[in-house]
Amino acid sequence: MVGFLGILAFLSFIGLILGLLSPKWVLLLGKREKRTRGKVLVQYGLATVLLFIFMAAAATEAPEGSSPTVANVESNSSDNKAGQQVKNSPLISKQEYESIKEGMTIEQISQIVGSKGTEVLKDGATVLVEFKAEKDLGGEDAQVSLLFQDGKLTEKRYRNHGTPSGAANKPFVEKAELEQLQEGLTYQQTVDLVGIEGKKISEKGNSITYVFPADASIGGGEVRILFDNNKLSVVTHFTADDL
Repeated sequence: MVGFLGILAFLSFIGLILGLLSPKWVLLLGKREKRTRGKVLVQYGLATVLLFIFMAAAATEAPEGSSPTVANVESNSSDNKAGQQVKNSPLISKQEYESIKEGMTIEQISQIVGSKGTEVLKDGATVLVEFKAEKDLGGEDAQVSLLFQDGKLTEKRYRNHGTPSGAANKPFVEKAELEQLQEGLTYQQTVDLVGIEGKKISEKGNSITYVFPADASIGGGEVRILFDNNKLSVVTHFTADDL
């Protein structure tokens, strides 16, 4: 459109110049004595000015695709927000779980997942943090547990509540297992029962105390087990509220 108006404006301007030199060259109609430079100036001069005005107005209009419309801006904004919501989801996906490596800090893992999770156990320098997992990692009830020692990840596990008791990926002591912990069990028998290695927190002679994370179904927290001469002696459950 702008190019077409430019051509007309150019031709009109040329006609104006020629008409001022000789009106008869551009004023073809009417009597010869009425073909004056004044009439050339009015007709061609006005046409030239108007065409340049129209051309300038057309040039100021945004060409198609040169800038986003309001609708496109709103759409892009919505897409960006949706993308941020997905990125900042507190659920750990399978890809994110595989990206989490031993030695990472909770801050580094938070950047990967978009959430700091829920701290379910803190015992000195030992911290257990729990996350919910995406369906691709273990189903709707799946959970991921990360164990930190001195601020560094030392162990990661995930579980589905449908996982049988004692499975290798189960990081918690559940109610049924707690009730089966009886005096006289060896440490290895205890580990085989609950499905997770304990963390040694104290040792005095032949007396060793291990701590095991407790399942949320029994109040979370931790289970502390004292072994005397490698025989289970005392079991104490501290809920999350007790700690």
